[in-house]
Amino acid sequence: MTKIISRILKTTFLDTIFLSLLALILIFSRRRLQSYIEQINSITPSLGALVPKLQENNIQILNTTESIIKDINTLANKAILEVILIFLFIYIIYLIVYSYKWKIFIEKIKFKDQFIKLAIVSLPLYLILILFITVFVLLTDPIKVSLVLSVLFLIFSFLFILIIPSDTNLKKSLQRAKNILSKHLSKLISIYLLLVISIIVLVILFSLIFIKLYTMIYSKIIIDLVLIILVLIVINLLKMWLVKVISD
Repeated sequence: MTKIISRILKTTFLDTIFLSLLALILIFSRRRLQSYIEQINSITPSLGALVPKLQENNIQILNTTESIIKDINTLANKAILEVILIFLFIYIIYLIVYSYKWKIFIEKIKFKDQFIKLAIVSLPLYLILILFITVFVLLTDPIKVSLVLSVLFLIFSFLFILIIPSDTNLKKSLQRAKNILSKHLSKLISIYLLLVISIIVLVILFSLIFIKLYTMIYSKIIIDLVLIILVLIVINLLKMWLVKVISD
């Protein structure tokens, strides 16, 4: 019992660290991107004023217009690069924190093996998540594409719970997956559904806390923090159950 409590406390603490870092990164990145948008918006009116004069073939106007376009492209490229680096940074932090977290659940596996396994298996999920965000930002009618991405996300996430909790490396985990699936299908589906529900609740609570932190409106934030910790404990208990089922 003491060992179970210790694992829950350690893993919940790691979850809290990751979510805290994620919130700080998102707040920082949003402000950085907002700064780029404001800079581009401040330049755009100058370009708009020069467009009607381009027919005059004035060299000075052409050079000024070209310079403004270059400035806009530079700012846009910097913003895109920062977005890519932010996603990469979040993924690296996730791999480090959660490889160690799974190592707490699965004592037999080496950190290196768990890191490699987690990096390969979670990469499709992370890319689908990025595509999901991109689709909602860029497309006017994202419903059909988002449904396809949602189905893919569910499939890969189910594969995730088959492979990651195993105490072997990636190759052996893949070999064992079929046997585990046929042996424990009903339990795996139950755990998976409970995890999905818990993670949805976690995302909602995290979004509420993030909005409150960003807008500096701290109403009932303590209650939200307590709820998020309780949800994390539930998720970690489910993961412990999952490890037990996979290892049987």
